[in-house]
Amino acid sequence: MTNRDDEKIIKLLENLPQHKDKRPQQEIYEKLTLQFKGKSQRKSKRFIPYVAALSIFLLLLGLPFVVNHNITEQTTMETDATDERAIFGIEEESSHTSDDNMESTETFEREGLMEISLISGGVLTDVPSDREVIHFATYNATGEYVIPLTFLVPEEADMESYYAQLDEILNAFDLLPDHYILEGAEFSIDLDTKQVVLTMQNELLEDSNSNELLPQLLGEMFLPYGIEEVTFVNDASETTQTIDLSTYAKQRESYFLYGGNYIIVPLDNDSTVEEALHALKQSYSDSQIKPVMDADIEFTVKEAGETVIVEFVQESIQEADVTIQMVEAILLTAKSFGYTEVQFDQLPFNQLEGYNFNSPLPVPTAVNIIADIK
Repeated sequence: MTNRDDEKIIKLLENLPQHKDKRPQQEIYEKLTLQFKGKSQRKSKRFIPYVAALSIFLLLLGLPFVVNHNITEQTTMETDATDERAIFGIEEESSHTSDDNMESTETFEREGLMEISLISGGVLTDVPSDREVIHFATYNATGEYVIPLTFLVPEEADMESYYAQLDEILNAFDLLPDHYILEGAEFSIDLDTKQVVLTMQNELLEDSNSNELLPQLLGEMFLPYGIEEVTFVNDASETTQTIDLSTYAKQRESYFLYGGNYIIVPLDNDSTVEEALHALKQSYSDSQIKPVMDADIEFTVKEAGETVIVEFVQESIQEADVTIQMVEAILLTAKSFGYTEVQFDQLPFNQLEGYNFNSPLPVPTAVNIIADIK
């Protein structure tokens, strides 16, 4: 390479445009991650002649004002990003984990720092010995159906402190619906006496639809702890009432997909488990609610004590038809009828990820596992 070539390189470097992108760093990072996700990255060796390399090095040493400018602008960008993340109470700590089930690790900041590992969702069969389960609930855009949510927290954690942050946590994970009827709620929880007092001021609760939705939300949140009654103090109307959740403890349900999470569709109390499982093939007027089973799949249902036996017609089901979502929705639906396990017969294979169909599968403990708060 000639001196003329070296001069061209130096001139090009001097004329490089200054970085003026004021978007938050997190936004830029996410866009780049989406573009490069799944692509293998290969390092290539580039050989630069010593003369050009030395020229570039001297040029960098001779332009301290450029470095200072970039540092200042980078600091400004980081400050802007920090301010924006502070709105949600989240400060990103890392974007990679070694666990395949984890998407990222973040820190939720409120009365101390808590490390949060985002989980892809799905169901939980066994609770780790050092963890406890926190049950939240939200609903779809129309307010018709409830979406149960699960968070893992440290053993012996103060449950009340998490429920006190209900709005912030749901908002941080983009799970807070518009006009959430539990917004601003205060919870007093006593697990020993199985008592919950809910205090809030929310004019939305005067709506008849909200009055039907509230017990369903509270049922998903507190029935797993054996709490069948909630005392509701409505500061807006200055009234106190007792909400009986025991009715919802026996609610029969089918589970569908809604935006990557499982959503509950209540069934009539006289519905059979076979009817509920066949309902998993249905479509709904809400296009965001997706069936979990192909409409052409045929099967029969038998009951043996606390076990449901689902036997598929081999000619009607192919390997591609069997998905994790189908298996888990069947397990969840069977659980709502009081069954403890499901036997899958005549599937095209005996193993699907962590599920082995050679023996009955236990029903899940919890559904829609959102995050592990450490």
